[in-house]
Amino acid sequence: MKISCLLIAFLMAFLYAKAIDQQDSLLSRVNNLKGREKIDVLLKISENTRSYAPELSLEFAEQSLQNATELGDTLLILLSLKNIGLTFYSSNDFEQSLDYFIRILKIQQQKEDKRGIASAYNNIGIIYDELKRYPTALDFYHRSLDIKEQIGDHGTITNTINNIGFLYNKTNNPDKAYEYFNKALIIDEQQHDTLGIFNTFNNIGLYYFHQQQYDSALRYFNSSLEMGKNLENDYDKAHLYNNISNIYLRRGNLQRAIESYNQSLALSEPMDAKARMITSYQGLAEAYKRLGRYRTALDYYKKQSDLKDLVYLERNARKITEIETNYQIQQREKEIQLLKKESEIQVLSLSKNRTVTYFLTGGMVFIFILTSVLYQRYKFRIKSNEILESQNREIARKNIDILDSIMYAKGIQDSIRPDPETLKTGIKDYFILSQARDIVNGDFFWMATVEPYLIFAVMDCTGHGVPGAFMTVMANSLLNQIVLEQGVVAPAEILTVLHSEITNTLHQEKYNQITNEGMDIGMCKFHKETKSMVFSGAKRPFYYYKNNKLNVIKGNIQSIAGTRYKNERKFDEKSIQLSDGDTFYLFSDGIIDQFGGPDNKKFMNWRLKHQLNIMQPHNMARQKGYLEAEISTWKGRNEQTDDILIMGVRV
Repeated sequence: MKISCLLIAFLMAFLYAKAIDQQDSLLSRVNNLKGREKIDVLLKISENTRSYAPELSLEFAEQSLQNATELGDTLLILLSLKNIGLTFYSSNDFEQSLDYFIRILKIQQQKEDKRGIASAYNNIGIIYDELKRYPTALDFYHRSLDIKEQIGDHGTITNTINNIGFLYNKTNNPDKAYEYFNKALIIDEQQHDTLGIFNTFNNIGLYYFHQQQYDSALRYFNSSLEMGKNLENDYDKAHLYNNISNIYLRRGNLQRAIESYNQSLALSEPMDAKARMITSYQGLAEAYKRLGRYRTALDYYKKQSDLKDLVYLERNARKITEIETNYQIQQREKEIQLLKKESEIQVLSLSKNRTVTYFLTGGMVFIFILTSVLYQRYKFRIKSNEILESQNREIARKNIDILDSIMYAKGIQDSIRPDPETLKTGIKDYFILSQARDIVNGDFFWMATVEPYLIFAVMDCTGHGVPGAFMTVMANSLLNQIVLEQGVVAPAEILTVLHSEITNTLHQEKYNQITNEGMDIGMCKFHKETKSMVFSGAKRPFYYYKNNKLNVIKGNIQSIAGTRYKNERKFDEKSIQLSDGDTFYLFSDGIIDQFGGPDNKKFMNWRLKHQLNIMQPHNMARQKGYLEAEISTWKGRNEQTDDILIMGVRV
């Protein structure tokens, strides 16, 4: 295990060094881009390198900040500052992180953006919490909570409430902790937030556990488990099973404890959740030790120890490499000094007696052998590093080639996008918000003009990145054929023909197994003079505001293509009469499924509806800005879950 850990340390240190070497190459490629596209790519690369090359991540984030400042785009400036702050935070440099989040707060205060101010207060509170400056952290949490209560921000308010509860737990004030956890539970229940209830039950269970009220703790843990049985949140479920196991271990119910620890491992091992696995291994070792099964206990203690070593190496690879190198140099210097001293002793003591002479001679032989062994180990390590360098040079070259190819593919995809300015021939105002999870996009906007109609669609293709992009290119070509060449303009008929064409193109009718390759689409036909709208949806809804009231038209439950449902599809149509000032929205499920917030929840439909209600008085450009800020705040440090596409139109 020691040798493998050392190899991991060398590999991670070398990857870090090579990442720095690639900095100029990447920057030269990104510099060929311009404007917002360049800033988006800089931020994406910064996020992707944050975990293993923080210095490189900072370089790209600072480049994005410089470009955003030159562009004068406040939203992009905020995103860049946030990215820099998160990079320092992930490197445990909390003081530097704090400086950037305070800069974010000042900008939000100048904008008088209460939602942004509340988010900044909450993040600053988290940093002071990490610095163990608990009174200051509590002050910022309460400032955030006060604003969120004023503006009715139910989507993120439980995040701050739970932060306050955890802080009171840390400062040995369990009654206040329980008060805030219970407050969060009430809000989650009012909002019917299943994931929020699941997490808050667990928090209250931990409160009772620390109070040694194990019956109450177990009741809340089991309630949390029942609430989350249909949730895809294995990381938190693994934590919950460990909590339940700890109660059984405390009570001496060792078999139940072992069963529950193993359930936690069954969830955490596939996702390589090391923190959860370490807790489970430690608990299993203790349980088997109490059962007298010492060999099994020893195996789990070893698994726990090995995993801790691996985590330590992963977090501190560069520091370990530097320390090890300095240590080896010091050891060699000590060995040289030892050789000199031993030689002096030999010369001075040679005349004493033959026994001492033999002893010194044996010592010198031993030192010579030890030095030879160390030298051979040094040569072996140099050889290993040369092999790793060669392999990683090839990996780095291939990664650059892949990035170049994907950037070229993005240019092709951008070239086939319709010009959204065509919408202005029939409507008053609009926005199109598109955020790819990767560089190329699996969500796509399509449009055609067939007088007197504007026909347009928002589609969400299976997958994201390169696979999703391939589907968008095929769908774009087929829609142009169906509408512009074949003359089909009825939305339901367009979807029916599109389903048939994609099924035939992908030969899905020949497969016996279930396949999901296809897309979800919201398709519209808008009369530019009468402002009548006809909508047909394949798993996508149509939201529209009339007389300041939100109305929702659901699409059919079947997607376009795929063999999960019967091959023949029938799609419904709905006609709506719109008037001047009415707004409507089409969107993919990317924003709905984005994880974030206090407990890594999905954004959900009700949050989107709440945000749309708030935005209605504003023009479409301002609405787009609000949505971008909301998505960024909700996502936080999480990776983007899926491609996001939202189209908003004011008639």
